[in-house]
Amino acid sequence: MLKPFLFLSVFCCLFSLSVFSQIEKPKGDNMNKLDENGKKHGMWVSTFPAKKSEKPFTEFGNYEHGLKYGTWYKITREGELISIENFKNDLLDGEAKYYDEGKLYCEGTYMSKNSSQEKDTIVITHPETLLESYKEIPAYYGSFRQGEWRYYDSENGKLMKIEEYAEDELIYKRNFPNFINDSVAFKKREALLPHNVNKKTTLHKSKKQQYSYY
Repeated sequence: MLKPFLFLSVFCCLFSLSVFSQIEKPKGDNMNKLDENGKKHGMWVSTFPAKKSEKPFTEFGNYEHGLKYGTWYKITREGELISIENFKNDLLDGEAKYYDEGKLYCEGTYMSKNSSQEKDTIVITHPETLLESYKEIPAYYGSFRQGEWRYYDSENGKLMKIEEYAEDELIYKRNFPNFINDSVAFKKREALLPHNVNKKTTLHKSKKQQYSYY
């Protein structure tokens, strides 16, 4: 039986040999299994056809009862890295790295909020009396950029841009001398990042709520 750690080692070899597309998924192993409720569980390898904005790719990582968890890898048919992402409760959470023809061009961190309730309750402290009260606010669900994001020239590895985010809101940006803001290639790569491709991965509730003290 092929163990998960051995399977990942095999994939590392495939990256360098660029023959992943020629290898069939082993039979009788512990991959691509379903739990007792018919949900994906354990290590899964899935191949996807080409789309308008993406080439054919294969991704692999672990599910826990239908939800993505831990580190997930996405590669081209030729075995070149497209992305390394981390998930929690099927949402992007943690470090993420994105590649262009196998070369790093963007890295940053996502944070996720996965509330199963429509409302959250927060504690509000009155600034003068210090009395505490409770208030219901809309619950949030999704992934958002948090902290520093770095963009590189994938050809030479030079740092081109730094952006700082707080719950997906840009609070700081610095462009370096070699950064070309209107670069067609750069914009094309940036448009393929998850927070730009699929807006559903970001918070679907407005964060700009105004609250008054009781």
